[in-house]
Amino acid sequence: MQINKVKIIEKEIEKNCLLTVAQAAKYLNVSRKTLYAMIYCKKMPFIKLPTAVSSSTKKQYDQYRFSVSDLDNFIQKNRVLSSDEVIKKIKLPY
Repeated sequence: MQINKVKIIEKEIEKNCLLTVAQAAKYLNVSRKTLYAMIYCKKMPFIKLPTAVSSSTKKQYDQYRFSVSDLDNFIQKNRVLSSDEVIKKIKLPY
């Protein structure tokens, strides 16, 4: 089953580019807070860029990026099969 992607994201995203946290959250249809929680728990693959320093506040902060193919794999791995799909996968001896 294909997941419908937001039209704006489809225009911005190519399969070989990296997404920001905001873009990945839109792609997965979750909040940024949820995505940060997944990053913190290491529940999904991500790329951590070197720590950046804000020029105005002088605070350091981490930047994360996500590959579209990793997000698609994450979606497929976490897909729960319907009961009909489970029954079809079970090979009964009779």
